[in-house]
Amino acid sequence: MEPLMSNSSLIRRLKRGLVTPNPSNPDRPEWTLEDLDKPSPGFQYNKDVADASLQSFPRGYAGIRHKNLARLNEIREEVEIIDPKDFPT
Repeated sequence: MEPLMSNSSLIRRLKRGLVTPNPSNPDRPEWTLEDLDKPSPGFQYNKDVADASLQSFPRGYAGIRHKNLARLNEIREEVEIIDPKDFPT
């Protein structure tokens, strides 16, 4: 089964909403980074229900942590560290 949305398209939509004017108030953006820093009411409710029923998870419930995807950097540069043993002696 394929996911409904890819993470990259979701991140693009969140970042686009930071600069797109709100239809009901064009002077403000659709949302701010501070709005996205707070978990949504639905996420908070589900987290509270899961935390309240911890006794049903014998090994503990790790759960999903809230994170602001608009603050994530999509492109990650990595450098390969060269080990001296890789060079001929």
